[in-house]
Amino acid sequence: MRAKLHLAAFDPMHEVPRVCGVCGKVPPVFDYEFSTYGENGELTDTQGFCCSACATDLLKKLERAEAKEWAEEESALRADDVDVTALHQQRLSSFRTAR
Repeated sequence: MRAKLHLAAFDPMHEVPRVCGVCGKVPPVFDYEFSTYGENGELTDTQGFCCSACATDLLKKLERAEAKEWAEEESALRADDVDVTALHQQRLSSFRTAR
């Protein structure tokens, strides 16, 4: 399984929390499911309701995780003496802002 983020609208007339489940500060606007890998490679799933600012933060977190995965793949290929020029250029182009 790959890291993923799923955002969806929800019906505010049904039972939903009064505040974002991520920041706990403002009302939620999205239903979310977030799956990413932890420090030891274990898959972590979280789900709930989040505000738009936290949805943006979750997307940035997913981008950082993907950038890290691409960098690790590039490093492994380079260690096997594979020409990674195209991958390197694509990675730098794709993830200029991922930090």
